Amino acid sequence: AGIAVLRMDDRGVGGSTGRLGRSTLEDLAGDANAAARLLRRRPEIDPARVGLLGQSQGGLVAILAAQGSDSVAFVVLLASPGVSGVELMVRQTEMLAAAAGDGPADIRRKAKSQEGIMKLVAAGADSAALHAELRKALRAEAMATGEGRLPADADLEARIRSELRTLRSPIYVSLVASDPRPALKELRTPVLALGGDLDQQVDPQQNLPEIRRALELAGNEDVTTHSFPGLNHLFQRAQTGGVEAYGRIEQTMDPAVLKKVREWIRARFGRPGVAR
Repeated sequence: AGIAVLRMDDRGVGGSTGRLGRSTLEDLAGDANAAARLLRRRPEIDPARVGLLGQSQGGLVAILAAQGSDSVAFVVLLASPGVSGVELMVRQTEMLAAAAGDGPADIRRKAKSQEGIMKLVAAGADSAALHAELRKALRAEAMATGEGRLPADADLEARIRSELRTLRSPIYVSLVASDPRPALKELRTPVLALGGDLDQQVDPQQNLPEIRRALELAGNEDVTTHSFPGLNHLFQRAQTGGVEAYGRIEQTMDPAVLKKVREWIRARFGRPGVAR
């Protein structure tokens, strides 16, 4: 389509150095800006028309990288959060529980438990506080599912340690503590935000309106949001949107999404008669 794209490995993958789990969203935003600077120096690239595209967590990275920037020409957000990490994780818990067939009472219980844990993570709680909250959550889960008792101590501690490694990692803490709305209010560039209505990780009904609201409150007049029917978090054509199906679906990304991104960019940055 005449649009140049730079893609790079995550930290610690392929030729990239560093460790992703020990990074923060701000670190990754620095990586994104470094990539944009690299593109602007290339002779075949128009430095005034370099934008950022991020998917899921990458959308938060793109927002942070573009925040207050005069050199980012546009931002494309794919299945990206528009609410705080706590709100996001609670809603994700509700959707996954509903998809698993849980009833309303179990969904509320799981959501409340997740909210308590996520608030501790966002506040930077220490391992002891998180350990206690996780133990309480596992006890409640055992009672609610009819097991009536906790797993053996060794098994319980192993589960808690595994959870703590994730909950205490800098990248996870950074995600849960995030709220993109203040940064969105500083974006003056055109923004395209897309979602799939079967997404069980980043609910488009929760996030797309918040992205639009934050941008429009700040006076951004070029905001486009759209939710595609029948697509999951990865924008694959899906039946349920379940996470477990991602690897079984052969489609990488529905062509309609690529078309939408391509046409949106070309409508704003293509020159008449010139393929860019």
